[in-house]
Amino acid sequence: IARFDLRINDKEQVYVIDVNVCPGMNPMRQSPSVRSALALGWNYGELVETLVAVCYKRVYGALPDRLRARTLLLG
Repeated sequence: IARFDLRINDKEQVYVIDVNVCPGMNPMRQSPSVRSALALGWNYGELVETLVAVCYKRVYGALPDRLRARTLLLG
C-alpha cells in the first residue's frame, strides 16, 4: 500500500512529489487503519490478508482460494 502525491503542470506532465509507503499500517502505534480493523474484530494479520485479497481480486478477477470468511470489501 502506498500513497503517491502527484502534480500536473499546464502541459499535462505528471510529476511525483512524494511517495508514502504503507501509510497507517503500523501495528505498534495503532494507526487509524489498524484501529478500524480491530473495531471490525480483525487482527493485524487479517487486515493485511484482506488488503492482499482485494488487490488479488482486482488483478485476477476473483478472490484467492485461501481466504478467511470476511466479506466486507470483498464482495
